Order: sequence, then structure tokens, then C-alpha cells
Amino acid sequence: MKISAIYVSFMLGLTVLGQNNFGANQSQPDINSLPRCSSVYTRRDIKTFSDGEMSNLSRLLGIMRDNGWFTWFARVHTENFNTIHGRSMFMPFHRIFIHDFERIMRTYDSNFALPYYNSPQDFSNPSGSSLFSSRMFGGNGSGPNRCLADGIQGGWMINYPSNQCLNRAFNAGNSIQPWYNPPYIESLVQRSRSFDEFRSELEYSQHGSVHTGIGGTMEAMESPNDFFFFLHHSYIDLVWWRFQTANPANMMSYNGGSSINDRIINYNIPVSDVMQLGYGPMCYQYDSSQLRKSGKLIDNKVEAGLRNLNPTIVSKYFPLFAQSESTVSKNMLSNSSGTSTNGTILKMAYPNEPDPMWIKMHGYNMETAIKVRNNAISMIDDLHAAGFSNPY
Repeated sequence: MKISAIYVSFMLGLTVLGQNNFGANQSQPDINSLPRCSSVYTRRDIKTFSDGEMSNLSRLLGIMRDNGWFTWFARVHTENFNTIHGRSMFMPFHRIFIHDFERIMRTYDSNFALPYYNSPQDFSNPSGSSLFSSRMFGGNGSGPNRCLADGIQGGWMINYPSNQCLNRAFNAGNSIQPWYNPPYIESLVQRSRSFDEFRSELEYSQHGSVHTGIGGTMEAMESPNDFFFFLHHSYIDLVWWRFQTANPANMMSYNGGSSINDRIINYNIPVSDVMQLGYGPMCYQYDSSQLRKSGKLIDNKVEAGLRNLNPTIVSKYFPLFAQSESTVSKNMLSNSSGTSTNGTILKMAYPNEPDPMWIKMHGYNMETAIKVRNNAISMIDDLHAAGFSNPY
């Protein structure tokens, strides 16, 4: 491992920020208590990256590996594992954690911004995603140790917690079981009545579904060894931001037996300092055009199909749609029947069942995990019965 001068400089920087910027006005967790960023950079969907950008990303990840940063982040995540999952701290810890990874990457390339993987869009056939191609992040592992052989991390060896290959083990042989779909994630945001209700269901659903679906290193405590971890958690952070901006009361909402003045594990900074993007140290935004323009995690065509359903169904699963005027054009609303072109109503796939080993490793509650999945299944069944056809 080669963490030398840059490691010392970075850690000193964390200390200074913790004393000055990160910890500013911690006694007043108000959305205006931190200075507005003078400039922000934009996190983009990884699928928009060009070949040149993928080549540069590969170069940067190689530098991070050679300088020991993958080992460092894997160790921090592992050593704090039991206190950063299954509780309120899950969201703020991972927000600052992936931001730190991004910040170090920016010391090697000041134009870098951490991309995200919009995994729900690939929910029905995850392994068919372009992200699992050789051009991007490689596919399933092979051989007795399930070593990753292709993609920009193909052939990588990791040295934490022991010397071994970076590995993958898809949870359906050579394919991945379905994940949670985009309408479900949007519904989760709209119907959650509190931060902790939102956090718990997101953590149990799409968060776990992607980790266990990819398997191997991604299913272990040291999952930050796989760059997929950062792509995935960047999306989880985007969904949290969608929840925060869905209702003014959500922006600084942080409950579940916790306080917004709690110190974030490993960083010793108040939760309040990472709550609002564009303020304090959180000088980034997301590129999602629909998120920036209308605050949704689904596109206009899908919204139109959902809004055309029985009002009782809309109110149950998408209360914000039921309570607001549509931003979708009247023409799109009138032409969206929720069925495919041949009149067949296609049902969305059910998400994968909870993984018992994953549940045990995190100290999760299996009954809660089953309930979350059953909620998703009920929504899929209800939407299908109401005439909504799978558009993905």
C-alpha cells in the first residue's frame, strides 16, 4: 500500500475542515447556517460517459489503487460497519464517505465528479446492462475464486482484508435477479412520512438488492474495493436528495432516535453539515434533468401513465401526484393509456427475495426485509391490475 504524502495532506485537510468549515454553526442546524458554495460540480449518469471519459476513469482508478485509497476506504467501511447500517447514520455517513472518495479523485483530476448508476432503470434484467460490459465495469466473476477478468477493474488484486482478487458472483448464476423498479423508488419518496421510514425502506430495498445481485466483493463488508460501490451509493444519495427536496419539511429531517447534531461516525462532524447540497462542503449537484426540472425520478411518459390510473391507486402510491397539477403535457397525458402498443398490459418483474446472509451480516430484521419486498410486490400487482404496463 502506498499512502504517503497525499494521505497525510488529505487527513490534515479533513482535520482543518472539521474544525472550520464542516463544523461551522453546528448548534444551528438551519438550511442557511452554512455558506453557499461559490461553485458546484455535476455528478452525471455513468451511462453518459464517452469512451474517452471511461479511459480517463480507468486511469484515475488505477492511481487510487496504486496509492492505497481503495484499501483505505474498504478498511474504514469495514471497521465502522455495524454503526453505519440499519440506522439513521446510514445516509449521512455514506454521503460524506463517497464525497471523500470523490474529493481525493479530484486531486488527480480537478474536473472529476463521481458518476452514479441509475440501477432501477435496469431492474428487469440487470446483467444485461451496458455497465457489465468489457468497455465499462466487466461482468460476472469466473473460476473457483470468481475473479473479475474484464472491465476497467478486470484482473485487480485487493489487499484488504487479505490478498485476493476482486471478485463477482451474480446471484442467479450468470445473470442477476430483478431489482426494484423506478416507479417503486419514486413511490417510496412520495409516501414516506419521515426520514427514517424513507431511509429504512431504501436501505432494505434497492440498496441491498444491488449489493447482493452483483455479489462477490460487492456483497462483503469491504465492498468499497469495487468501484460499483461508489456508483451505487452515488445513486442512493441522489434518491435521498430527491426525498429532501420533495417537501420543504424533509430538507433537514433526521429522526429515528437520532439528532441532526449527532457527529458522523469516523469524521466527527455534525450531520447538519452534510444535509444540503450546494452548501458547506457539499459542493455538487446531480445532472438528472427530470430531477432538476421537476423533482422526479421517473420520466414524463411514465408519470403520465401513472397519473392516468384510478385516483385511489395514485393517492395510495403517489400522493404528491394526487395532490399536485401535472407538469406533463396534456397531449402526453391523453395519449398515455398505460398499455403497450399492441394493447398488452405488461407486468413489472418482482424484486429478488432478501438474502439471509446479507440480512444477518447487517443485523437487519428479516421480517422487515420481507415486508419491504411484499410492499413492492403489492404495488406491482396493483399497478398492473389498474392497467399500468411495464414501460422499461
